[in-house]
Amino acid sequence: MDLDVRTYKTEQKLYDTAALALLKKLDTLARAQQTDLHVGVAGGSIATRLLPALVGLIEQKSELTNHWCPIHLWLVDERFVDLDGEDRTDSIIERAFSSKVPAVTLHRPLRPSEGTLEEAAADYEQQLIDQFGGNSAAVKMDLLIMGMGPDGHIASLFPSHETLDAAGLVTFEDDSPKPPPQRITMTMNLLKRSRFAWFVIAGKDKAAVLSSVASGGDYREIPAIALNQVGTLWWCDKAAASKLTAEL
Repeated sequence: MDLDVRTYKTEQKLYDTAALALLKKLDTLARAQQTDLHVGVAGGSIATRLLPALVGLIEQKSELTNHWCPIHLWLVDERFVDLDGEDRTDSIIERAFSSKVPAVTLHRPLRPSEGTLEEAAADYEQQLIDQFGGNSAAVKMDLLIMGMGPDGHIASLFPSHETLDAAGLVTFEDDSPKPPPQRITMTMNLLKRSRFAWFVIAGKDKAAVLSSVASGGDYREIPAIALNQVGTLWWCDKAAASKLTAEL
């Protein structure tokens, strides 16, 4: 399947444009939704750049959120570290986004002082199921907002790792190739259920793998390939899209 790509000259233009488009998308979904809206978000630049830019836009147009249904924010993955650790994604997102938007509820995984890694994954899965009336088959994200690693990993689903074929909704990774080693992550099964998925990709180090995603192949080698489906958009800066010239 061809990539549905939006390309921008600079990284700043990418994040500014994607943030505005995300505001419009959330507004459309939140107004149309008959029940709660469920959004899955990644860490990294999604948490540190895109969501703060979105908050800035919301503060300029705060009247929009008055008509929004409740928005449940879920982490597509989380590093299994303490809340005050600099790697803890939910703490970053709370400070930068969820605490500033009344319509948003951030659902947080257990931290190490509250249970084991395996227990944290099971607990987060149960949180999801509980929000969908106890029906695990009904759990799905209305929108994913994600990045992609230079190796093509998404969430904490890494090439050739057994977690790629994990059953259920949430699993755990105890040997991540990038630190910290312990993480929980949504499964590929859950990610693929999503109505819409947006990838925001910047930097020359993503160019080669993005070209490989466009070519298709085995998602076990490049996990992002599995999410290139109907409803997926790829927001890229010029550097990340530099090897897509032929495809575009």
